[in-house]
Amino acid sequence: MALPFLYSSDDSTNDYSKNGLGALPDCSTLLTTGAINGEVVLQGSIAVGKSNVDNLINGNIIKVKINDTQQPQIMRLFNVKKSMANGLVTFSAEPISNDIRENFITSFEEGSKIPELMFEAMRDQTKPAIPSRFHFYSDKEASVAIKLERVNALQALGGVEGSFLQKYKGEYEKDNNDINLHTRLGEDHKIKILYTKNLTGLDIEVDTQGIVNGIYAYAKLDGTEDIIEGTKQITYFEKQYSGGILKPIDFS
Repeated sequence: MALPFLYSSDDSTNDYSKNGLGALPDCSTLLTTGAINGEVVLQGSIAVGKSNVDNLINGNIIKVKINDTQQPQIMRLFNVKKSMANGLVTFSAEPISNDIRENFITSFEEGSKIPELMFEAMRDQTKPAIPSRFHFYSDKEASVAIKLERVNALQALGGVEGSFLQKYKGEYEKDNNDINLHTRLGEDHKIKILYTKNLTGLDIEVDTQGIVNGIYAYAKLDGTEDIIEGTKQITYFEKQYSGGILKPIDFS
């Protein structure tokens, strides 16, 4: 089985054809679980003090083979826990394409379009713009209209009322920087890859999944459904985290 490799948090500049910050050769466990249109999560553990453990940092990136059908996948670490009780560092990671949750949509309303054209319309209307390294594809040819407000791009794809998935149906495949909406992806099954080694107080846990990097303020006028969008600007916090989100806040 191919070794996992670690990289810096900057997906835009990492060269994944090289070894980055180096291999992580001594994992006790590596387990990936996922379901069609559900979350894909890599979970692993490694003994404290083993090679390259110091680079297991929230926001950094791990490249690892997670199934039999795709190339090694680029995943962002979001939960690293160091346990003094059992001497293990445990970690979780998610697909790099989930980074598009950093891109916010204040208002999105498009007439009937096929998915690939709707994806590009969404890209044009996010703040900040979805980076060009992310690509959207679909084999579906049906045209639908979509209307969304105050969501991030990941939510727009699926998970909120009126999302792309709800309107177009189908099954998503996340393949590194590519997001594919298939008519049918295949059989729903869990994929597990496991290193089988014997596992050889105080717990330190940092989980950055869903951490808020900024807010978008709005309010409803008393007694009406009218919305005040404030300055229509996003207020960013001084400290930014890789994979963080922008959160709409209702100040009514």
